[in-house]
Formats: sequence, C-alpha cells, structure tokens
Amino acid sequence: MPTGSISSSKDAVGVAVVNYRVPVCESRQDVLQNCARIAKMIEGAKRGYPGLDLIIFPEYSTQGFHPEKWQDLTTTLDGPEVKVFKEACKKNKVFGIFSITGEKHPAGLNPYNTMIMVTDQGEVNYTYRKIFPWTPQEPWTAGHETGVAIGPKGLVVGGVICYDGNMPEVVRDTVMKGAELVVRIQGYMYPAKEQQIKVACVRAWENNCYMAVANMAGRDLVYSYFGHSNIIDFDGSVLGECGTSPDELTYATLSLTAIRDARKHWTAENHLYNLLHRGYTSEPRGHATCPFDFYKTWVNEPRKAAAQVELLTRDADAPEEASGDVIEPPPQSKLISQTLAAANGSAAVAKAANGLAGLKLAAARGAAAAGADMIVHIGAPLKTDKTGSAVAPAVQGCTHLTPEHPPQETTQLAPRNLACPAPANELERRAQGCLEGLKLQRFRLPFDRLTQHVAKDIVSVAKDVFSELRDVELRASWFLACYTKCLFKAVKGLDALQQYNLHATASLLERHQRTI
Repeated sequence: MPTGSISSSKDAVGVAVVNYRVPVCESRQDVLQNCARIAKMIEGAKRGYPGLDLIIFPEYSTQGFHPEKWQDLTTTLDGPEVKVFKEACKKNKVFGIFSITGEKHPAGLNPYNTMIMVTDQGEVNYTYRKIFPWTPQEPWTAGHETGVAIGPKGLVVGGVICYDGNMPEVVRDTVMKGAELVVRIQGYMYPAKEQQIKVACVRAWENNCYMAVANMAGRDLVYSYFGHSNIIDFDGSVLGECGTSPDELTYATLSLTAIRDARKHWTAENHLYNLLHRGYTSEPRGHATCPFDFYKTWVNEPRKAAAQVELLTRDADAPEEASGDVIEPPPQSKLISQTLAAANGSAAVAKAANGLAGLKLAAARGAAAAGADMIVHIGAPLKTDKTGSAVAPAVQGCTHLTPEHPPQETTQLAPRNLACPAPANELERRAQGCLEGLKLQRFRLPFDRLTQHVAKDIVSVAKDVFSELRDVELRASWFLACYTKCLFKAVKGLDALQQYNLHATASLLERHQRTI
C-alpha cells in the first residue's frame, strides 16, 4: 500500500513501530519512570501522527534486562507498569503493544517473557508468552501456544517475540489462526542485523501477512541493539523502516481490503491455500494430508522427533557436554609452520644438534664395550654365526671387540677420514664441532660393568631427541643429511645394543655425561 502520509481511514490501519532506547533499570522505581516515558512517547506519537491506531514497543522496553537484577524487576499483568500503559492508550485512543520481562509465574518458576496488547479503551485483550526463549542467555520459562486478537478497525493481530521469529512454525501457526498482522517485538543486538531485517520480509511473503517489527536501539550493560524497526507489506516489500538511532519511529498504513482480497483471489503466490491443496491443478481440491515425516513424528512421538534432532545436532544442552568427537581444525600450512619455526626455533635446533652429537657419543661407548661391530650403516643387516648368535658387520676404523674380550685399551670409535663441508652458519659450526670432538674421543669401558638400565636410558634419550628434531623441522634436516654416516650409525648401534641386551652401570653413565 502507498505510504508517506500521517493519516489513516476506515480501511487503512495506522501502525507505528518504535526504535525504543534500551532502558537500564536498577530498581522498580526506575521501571516506573521508564513506563512514564513510554506514556509520553505515545502521546507525542498520536499528536504527530493523527491517523495512528496501533503503536508497538520492543521487547525489554519496559524493564530492560538487567543481568543481575532481572528477578527483582518482575511484575504481573495487573501491576503498576501495565496500569500506566492502560491509561496512556485510553487517553490517546490508540491500541498499544508492550513488553513485560518478566511476568511472574503463578507456579513460582522463572518468569515469562510476555507481550500484551492494550485496546483504545484501556483493556488488555491479548497476551502472548514467548515460546522460544533465546538460548543460551535468557532465563524465561517457555510459553506453549500462539494466539490472535482483534485489533484496531477489526484487523486480526497476532504476536511473536524476538527469537520466535526465526522459527517459521510460530508465525505460520499464528497466521493459520487468522492473523493478518503479525507483530514481532524484539531486543535483537549485533551482529545479527542483516539476518533479522531480511527474515521479517520472508515471514510476510511466505504467510501472506503484514509484519510489524519493533526493535531496541542503543546499548545496555551487555549488548548493542541495532534498531531497524520496520513495517512489511504482505508481499514482502518494506513499507517503512527506522535506522539505528534510539527513539526513532516510523509509520505506515495497512489496508484491510488489500490483504483480504489477496488471500481470496491470489493463486500462484497464495501460500496459505496452496499449502493445504497440493496439486489441485491435477486433482480437484488437491491433497490436504501432511507430507512431512518430521512433523508427523513431532506430533505423534515428540521424544522420538527430539532424538532425531539430537542425532542431527547434539545430545546435550551444553555443547561441551555433548557426546562425540571434538572436531579439530586442520594444521597450519607447511609454509607457516616452517616460517614460524625458522623465526622461533633456532634454540631448539641447536639443542637437537647437540643432543644428537651426545647421542652418538653415548651409543659409541656402549658399542665399544659390547663390540665395535655394532656400529653399522643404516640398513646394514645383522648376520648370525654358526651358533646362531648375532654378528654385526665390522666398520672401518673400529677395533673388533667381543664380550669375551672387553676393551682394555683405548679404541677409536669413529671413521677416520670423514670429510665435512665448511660450516655455513653457527648451527653447522656447532654441529661440525660436535662431530670433530667425537672423532677424537677414545674410551675404555669394562664390558662386565655394563647394565641394562643405561641402555634403556640411552634409547629414551634417542627417542626424545629425534622426536624434538622432527617437530622443529628446520635446518637440522639438512644437518642430518650431511652427516648421516656418523649420526645414524649411533641409532643402529643403539638398536644392536638392545638386541645384545647388554648392561652398563650408573658410574659409566656419569662418565658418559662428563664426556659430553
């Protein structure tokens, strides 16, 4: 319907929605002062828009929502707050829709989040309690039914509150009870601005009904509210819309003839008729039975329907209490991992390099006691002698020892003529220094004093060092490639040491630590 005027007629209902400034009420006195402010706004709106028939205020516009004192601010439908609204509507000869958060529960449960409509005679003729309190924040007890009432000039009015509007079933059920105008009062905050503006248009279009949305604006102790109260035609187009400023008001007229004519004569977009007359172009009057399995289950076996939803989503109110695996995000890209490691991991790399050098030294000691043949290239298989005992291949530069002949003289444990490239940076210089020191070490380890405990400790050190090296993933990998003959002999030596099940004493371990 065309808009732009401030008047109305017998066929046109003048409706205003208010971007009410969110109140912060600390006491019942604050609430009553706020109610007086609302009454003055009604008076001013009627003076400015003489065609005004219905004025709509948002959810939380009466008591606000104090995060700590909300229970102290509850009231009843015959309380002093409602009395102020009744007097204002009667005085100005307008209908008004108001929010009560919360309405005391008769059974002592948490309060309701309630909408009321007051007539131009000062009587409450409609009460609706929010069916879907907003989770996880709102403490209100859920309502259980929709409803409608006769508004100004015979317009049939129904209501939903805030999050209810996200559920298409609530608006559809209200419309199926006869609503021509569905009022949505809300206290919606950022960041859901765009979605909530759009959903009002969608609900109007899919239900062939007018929508009038009143939203809060400004900031309270917790949230910032985006306003954008609006009035939507039954074709989904916007008749009027506020901005984001507090206390803005917009006005439009709703034609009784237009909506009633459309519901009777529209065909292709008559969503209400078509829903219950599926395929009437093929079979007269079509099909009225519900084709939706979920809704059938919901009506006949609600717990079964709930179980289906839990399988689709989660099986507990709190996500952290729900069963199932926690979905971990994928790791960072290799580029980022390497970049961060290069920037922050030089100390860890140096530690890994030193640890590897010490590991080789420790493994070489144990191998010297058990037989230098244990120090082999990676991949070199162990052989067995005629008796079936394991025999490791000999390595150039190492004296052959056996358990029957433990070393009594110093024995060189590393190959003699290893060529190392010139160090490229401090890491390579330190690594080369470790290797050169290893080549010069000579040990005398009595074979009969070795213990299995030392062998286990050496294996543990090897695992820790190599694990740390893999995590760092830096130039240590280049270092290993350059010196693989020296470093990986230590690993094979440890493996052979385990197979021979040799032993070393604690005193030998201390000597090993001093040498490193």
